[in-house]
Amino acid sequence: TVSVSADKAAYGERVTFTATPDSALPGVVFWKWIGDVPAGQETVNPLTLTVDTAKTLKAVFGAEKTYVASADAPNANPQAPYTTVDTAANGLDEALAVTVDGGTVELLEGVHELGDTVTLARPISISGQNGFARTTVRRVNKTSGGICRLFVLDHAAATLAGLTLTGGFTYGSSAGNGAAVR
Repeated sequence: TVSVSADKAAYGERVTFTATPDSALPGVVFWKWIGDVPAGQETVNPLTLTVDTAKTLKAVFGAEKTYVASADAPNANPQAPYTTVDTAANGLDEALAVTVDGGTVELLEGVHELGDTVTLARPISISGQNGFARTTVRRVNKTSGGICRLFVLDHAAATLAGLTLTGGFTYGSSAGNGAAVR
């Protein structure tokens, strides 16, 4: 929900927009504004703008913590924003799409299969529910003779923890018995 400090505003007046997540969705928080937002103020809430032109503004909400079911025990009823074990996503991409910057994606116990490299270009943590001995991420689509990474951490605050990674390889090592860390 977005509330506005004034229904109508004259040119030059300041209007404040406040984004509030739906209380029926636990774990969902304001993430960012998109549209006619001044640079550097995308995550400011409430946001105050001066009326100087027509503006389009949209509030984006996401989850602080999401869950992903394993390939060997998929969830029969996944429901976005995947904020509980009972509503866990069946794919990592689904959970990452709704996880806010600074949030965590928790992989439930079991084996999780990746068909492609997952690039973390935002400050997100991916962790295993009960540690690396119980949570495995396995690459299933393999390219021959090149690079077959599981993850690329392209942000200084992106992290992986409590996971066993398998099936990755790089240049000339097609054994697939581990992961390259760069």
